[in-house]
Amino acid sequence: MPPQRLTVRNLTPLLFGLTLNPINSSIIATALVPIGDAVHATAAETAWLIAALYLATSVGQPLMGRLADVYGAIPVFYAGVALTIAAGLGGSLAPSLTVLIGWRVVLGLGTSAAYPAAMILLRRFASDGDGRLHPGALSAVTIAGQVSIVIGPTLGGLLVLFGGWRTTVIAVVPVAICAGFLGLLWLPRGTTPRGDARGSMREIDVAGIVTFAAGLTLMLVTLLRPQHVSPYALSAMALCFAAWFRIERRSRAPFIDVRILGRNWRLLAVYGRYVGIYTIFYSIFYGFPQWLEQAHHATPAQAGLLMLPTSLIASACALLGARLRPKTALLLGCVGALVGTLVLTQLHAQSSAYAILAASAILGIPNGMNPVSEQATLALHAHVNSMGVASGLLRTAGYIGAMLASSLIAITFGGGAHDAALHRLALIVSILAALLVLVSGMRLARDAATRSAIQSMR
Repeated sequence: MPPQRLTVRNLTPLLFGLTLNPINSSIIATALVPIGDAVHATAAETAWLIAALYLATSVGQPLMGRLADVYGAIPVFYAGVALTIAAGLGGSLAPSLTVLIGWRVVLGLGTSAAYPAAMILLRRFASDGDGRLHPGALSAVTIAGQVSIVIGPTLGGLLVLFGGWRTTVIAVVPVAICAGFLGLLWLPRGTTPRGDARGSMREIDVAGIVTFAAGLTLMLVTLLRPQHVSPYALSAMALCFAAWFRIERRSRAPFIDVRILGRNWRLLAVYGRYVGIYTIFYSIFYGFPQWLEQAHHATPAQAGLLMLPTSLIASACALLGARLRPKTALLLGCVGALVGTLVLTQLHAQSSAYAILAASAILGIPNGMNPVSEQATLALHAHVNSMGVASGLLRTAGYIGAMLASSLIAITFGGGAHDAALHRLALIVSILAALLVLVSGMRLARDAATRSAIQSMR
C-alpha cells in the first residue's frame, strides 16, 4: 500500500471537477429555446449543442484517461480545468450557433479530465491491496455526478430567468476556478504513474484517436436521426471502427488496447452493462420531464421539484451501495430500475403528485446503486497502469447509452410527450432493466455457488 492516503481535503477539488461534466450536459436543457431564439436557429440545429458535448466527451474521456496514464493524473486534471475555463468564457461570448458548438466541443474535452484523474488517484491512494476502493470515496464520486446532473435543468432555468442564456454557459467558470485553486492547495503530489519518467508524444496514438472519433461521430449522427438512417453513414461507421480496431491491434502504444480488452472479458461486461444502465437513466432523465410538462402540464420549476426525490434517493443509495458487495448493489439497482420503469407505465396525465413523487423516488435507486457498483467492479478488473483509459471508457459507455436513449425518445415521443408515448418508452426500458436483473442475478448466484464450493472443500 502506498504510504499516502487520499483524505477528504484531497478529494474536494476532484469532486468540484467531477461536477463539471454532468452539470454541463444537463444545464443546457432549459436554455436551448432561448439560444435558438437569440441566434435564429431551429430546434434541430440547437440539438447539436447537446450532441457536440456528448461526442466530445465520448472521445475525450478515454483520451484524457490515456494522457493521465502516460503523463500523470494531476497535470491532466489542471489541463482539463484550463480548457473548461476557456470554453466557458469563449462560449459566453459566441456570436453564432456554430461558434458556440465549437466551444461546446472544447468544453466536452476539458470536463472529461476529472473523472479518469479521480479514478487513478482513488485506485492509488484509496484502495486496498486487492483493488477494492474505499466506500466513502467511491460514493462521493458517484454522488458528485448524480446530484449535479439532476439539479442541472433547475439551475439552468433559474440562470436563464435571471441572467439570460449566456449565464448558463459561463456558469462553469467559477466552479472550474475553484477546482483548480483547491487542487493547487490540496491535491497529493507525486502522482505520475511511472515515477519521474514522463511520457512522450510517441505514446499518443493519433491514428487510433481519429478513427475512434470518426466512428463515434457517425454513430451519433445515426442514433440522433433514427427515422432517417443512411446506409452510407452505417457503412462509413463500420469502416471507421474496423480501421480503428486494425490500428489498435498493430500499435505499440494503442489509444485503447483492444488486445487486453479481448482477454479481459469481465471489463468488457462492465462496459456492456454500463451502456444498458445509462440507456435507462437518460431515457427517463430526458423523457420523464417532457411528459411532466406536456401531459401533466407542470411548469419547468414544478417538474424539477417532482424529480427531486430521484436525486435525494440516488445520493442515499450511492452511500449504501458503496458499502455493499458490487454484485449485490448492482442487482438491487437493476431491480429498482425494473420496478421504477414499470410504475411509469401506470402513470397518466391525471396522476397525483404523490404517485409521481413515488415513481421519482424509486427511480433514484438505480441512479445511486448501479454507477457505484460498476465503478467498484472496474477498479477490481482494470490494470493499475491503464486505470485512466479504462475509467474513461466507462464514461464513454455511459454516453453511448445517452445516444441510444436520445434515439429511443425520438422514436417514442415523435408525436408528442403524451401518456401513450411515456408508456411505450417505459415499457422498452423495462425490458432492458429485466435483462439487467437477469444478468446481475446470474452473476450473484454464480458467485454464491463458487463460495459455497470453496467452503465445502475446506
